[in-house]
Amino acid sequence: MLRRLLNIAFIITMFVSCMLPGCSNSPESSSTLLSVVEGEVQVMKAGSEDWNQGTSGMILDINDKIKCGANSRAIITFFDGSTIELKADTLLEIKELIKGTANVIRLKQQLGDTVSTVKKLTDPASRYEIETPTAIAGVRGSSMLVSVASDGTTIIQNLAGQISVTAQGIEVMIPVGSASTVQPGQPPSVPKPVSLGVPDSTDDLFDNRGEYVTGDKYQDILGASLTQDGDTWFLIINLNGEIPSSVEPTIFMEWNLMIDSDNDNSTGWDGTNLFNDIGADYYINFYVNGDRTSAGGFLTADTAGSHFTDIEYTVSGQTVEVRIPSKDIGNASNFNYLILTRKYDNSSGKSTLLGADKYPNQGHLTTGS
Repeated sequence: MLRRLLNIAFIITMFVSCMLPGCSNSPESSSTLLSVVEGEVQVMKAGSEDWNQGTSGMILDINDKIKCGANSRAIITFFDGSTIELKADTLLEIKELIKGTANVIRLKQQLGDTVSTVKKLTDPASRYEIETPTAIAGVRGSSMLVSVASDGTTIIQNLAGQISVTAQGIEVMIPVGSASTVQPGQPPSVPKPVSLGVPDSTDDLFDNRGEYVTGDKYQDILGASLTQDGDTWFLIINLNGEIPSSVEPTIFMEWNLMIDSDNDNSTGWDGTNLFNDIGADYYINFYVNGDRTSAGGFLTADTAGSHFTDIEYTVSGQTVEVRIPSKDIGNASNFNYLILTRKYDNSSGKSTLLGADKYPNQGHLTTGS
């Protein structure tokens, strides 16, 4: 009888508490899904000690644990549309989910690599945090990579937007294209520029015949990322050398984003050597022409009448960030793309390609994967 009365009291307490603002115990208030599963992805539900195979569409709750085996990956999609990708050999736990005026997503990453893409947090009280054994990483409408080694050493890398890391009571802001390392028992290190995302081969420039050539370090892509925040896309390209503020008067140097917005390689620009397996429908570039630096783009089907001049950019050392309004790529949200560098010599009256690099070297990248 006593147990029955206690169970009734517990149910009443839970019912009353879920009437309060910010309650996150129902699926409606914290609809978080394991949206992509590739390979060996296991889930330990809260209160259980057993690991079971995760499946796409599985609802995740507070205190659930997710781990990826070798050659595996998973993507979790949160109630606000933010996502976190778990790479191979990663262990993550969901600690807090609150949907309301102030959204709260708090995760604990014990091991491995994750990439978070977070919707812009408009309420100052909203939080997206990842706790590791040595640090807490905070995001406000941004993208970051978190790497945790077996001894707890943590690397926080800013792929786009506003990122901070806190350890030993000290908070450090991390600029785009930089990373901070936190050793056990130590405050965060001073952020330093790093390669972004999956690294690209170095010194792999080629000409219009696909043959190897030598060139300048700022032509050589080390890594890149493309993320969306509201109505803006953020392209980050990290290079092997500092980006010049000017080049020779006859030189045109550009850093490109090529977008296959309809995912159809038979439409748009067809340049197999440069564009791999995509037909580029939109072309965005940041460029240096002599002593002029600018950015722009156009719809490739109408290069004469659809130029975009509202594209913004920031250059910092060997990293360039290009900000692209969604309308400038037809409001496309799921598309194939690749990133290029190209250097031309116009001294003879026609453009001669001196060297190019592309990321990835083969195939293409796809948003959301």
